[in-house]
Amino acid sequence: MKSLNTILFFCITLTSHLVANQDDSWAQKTLQQMSQDEKIGQLFMIAGYIDPDFANREVGNSQIMHEIDRYITEYYVGGIAYVGPSEFAKQVALTNHYQKISKYPILIAQDFEWGLSMRIKEGMNFPKNITLGAMQDNRLIYEMGKEIGRQAKLIGVHMNLSPVLDVNIEPENIVINVRSFGSSPELVAEKGIAMIQGLQDAGIIASAKHFPGLGDISIDPHLDLPINPHAKKRLQDVELYPFAQAIKAGVLSIQTEHLLVPALDDSKTPASLSPRIVNELLKNELGFKGLVVSGALRMKALTNYISEEEIILKAFLAGSDMLLMPQDFPKAHQTLKIALSEGKITEKDINARVLKILEMKERVKLDRHTTTPLPTVEELNSTYTKDLKKNLYQNSVTLIRDHQNLLSSLARAKKDTIAYIQLGDAPASNDFCKKLSTCFTLDSFIFPLEQDKEKEEQRLLQQISRYPIIVLAVYPADPRRIAELRLLNEKKQKEELKHFRVHGISKSQIELIKTLQNYQGKIIVTYLGNPFGLHFFDDYSTVIMAYELDPDAQEAAANILCPN
Repeated sequence: MKSLNTILFFCITLTSHLVANQDDSWAQKTLQQMSQDEKIGQLFMIAGYIDPDFANREVGNSQIMHEIDRYITEYYVGGIAYVGPSEFAKQVALTNHYQKISKYPILIAQDFEWGLSMRIKEGMNFPKNITLGAMQDNRLIYEMGKEIGRQAKLIGVHMNLSPVLDVNIEPENIVINVRSFGSSPELVAEKGIAMIQGLQDAGIIASAKHFPGLGDISIDPHLDLPINPHAKKRLQDVELYPFAQAIKAGVLSIQTEHLLVPALDDSKTPASLSPRIVNELLKNELGFKGLVVSGALRMKALTNYISEEEIILKAFLAGSDMLLMPQDFPKAHQTLKIALSEGKITEKDINARVLKILEMKERVKLDRHTTTPLPTVEELNSTYTKDLKKNLYQNSVTLIRDHQNLLSSLARAKKDTIAYIQLGDAPASNDFCKKLSTCFTLDSFIFPLEQDKEKEEQRLLQQISRYPIIVLAVYPADPRRIAELRLLNEKKQKEELKHFRVHGISKSQIELIKTLQNYQGKIIVTYLGNPFGLHFFDDYSTVIMAYELDPDAQEAAANILCPN
């Protein structure tokens, strides 16, 4: 009996100690000392800018960068998501400034889907997700995530708004496109989880997006409100599958998106503002306990149809823990303050969400360190970083087919002159061409995107029959480059898309590709860009897919043609 009492006493003491430790956490203590205004401020992650010209184009306010100081000191901003182009030294200095003037540590987020280069000028350009989808070795994707996490921490970033877990079903999807791992839900889940685990093992919060899935739409939410019309069973099997698997794998954050999904909510409420989709589906049915971040609340998918105040209130009521990029932050802060005073939202709900945000900050050690020493470029882009990047591209290049063994014929043609035809968005002298010229004598025919091609085409067709082998290098225009035109001129963007669509190949180039089919028996197609125009080469017997224009991708493709 005495021993039983001893055991019971020990268990009670241990339990009390654990509960006390939980109550004594930095997050709990910080929450207890916060005022109502401070708690409301923590619920917001505002946009941050390094480039004033970009800020002016994006929001029409060249003073926004100075106003952020006031947002921090007067409204107690919980997080900042940097958008637009950046330079790491300027960003580190600005982040340190923000952290120093803030009463509470600020969670810093950024889009690093394919590495820091997505936003940071000096960043290393890792492969995009569509390229990673072609890889067999997921360990390399894990290592890429871990390396992105290491680099992000060096510049004071705690959350990567990535990976994209959208299953790219719609070929006309200009929003997702090369940002998706592919069209298979299983593949997207597998690759996405590898990336998530790498990021989080590096001590970074991964925020998977765009829940409940943006892969089968043809309207950009930056411009208008898209719709996914599919039945619930299809959504469960395709769009929701990668998110469900990522939740099981322990993803720390999920970002919602603005689209209508009638099968999940028939009230014509955008997913990001829908309690049925965020609270019931994401949190209850799928069991997600991490940090829910709303899509950017200033997107036209919402602002075209709903008032600013209604957007903020609905996003909170739907279940978002952190409200991303409101159109007018002071007004958004006031909206929640009024809603609390009127009983539309409760202090209990606010406390629960702020605690979750503070716990995330504690997880990334913001309770201990808020400022960041300035790294060197060499620390950011180490020898390991460069080797990893090269290895990733080498492992993604794909020989799709070689029905007539043209690669063997090419190996025997080293003493012959071969034709090199280049279509698209690349300089005449590029890494692929340079590598080929070390192995073969080349006669070059160059067809840039924006140039009169008639004379060059006539010259090519007059001479083409005399070449034993022809290498056709295709460089599609980057669809992200086209999509960026929305910042400048929506009309211009739509005009460009009429010509290029998602594959980035112009109408005149498509006509030339059709003409060259007459010689396809001796043409080796090397496709260095997004794969959505690959169907134009269905009748060609030899096709190599390299996915991107990056120099390491070009070298990986050239190594197949010129292994020595």
